[in-house]
Amino acid sequence: MGPMRANLAVGDTAAPALRAIADAFATANPGCALVFEPAAAQLAGATQARIALVQTGTATAQIAAAGAPLRHSDVGMGDVVVLAPGESATFTAPVGLLVFTVPETPATAVPRVVRPDWDPQITDTPGGCATDAKAYRR
Repeated sequence: MGPMRANLAVGDTAAPALRAIADAFATANPGCALVFEPAAAQLAGATQARIALVQTGTATAQIAAAGAPLRHSDVGMGDVVVLAPGESATFTAPVGLLVFTVPETPATAVPRVVRPDWDPQITDTPGGCATDAKAYRR
């Protein structure tokens, strides 16, 4: 199978291509799923962990987990929201999210919001198999 593409910016016309990608992902990764939420105001708690890639919009995310203090972080395009089973996220404005459901629970040390463009530990320094300048930027 060659590359699969879905232009999420074109709305409903992307649905068949995205469905094909989601089906291929689920088939290749048992126990996993992929959905696109074009204007998510929240991600309710679920029984499996989720990794959401912010595609559009900016907001403040509020991450809630039973028995834990609320966590807040700004989010925008390129950021990642990580939710363990039972955790939920609420956004102050709608954001477009590619949401991967995965069977593995993230460690408690994993940040619930990862902002690559704002993290000094994620650099543009090429290395390993990523030899191009600015290899880690969009």
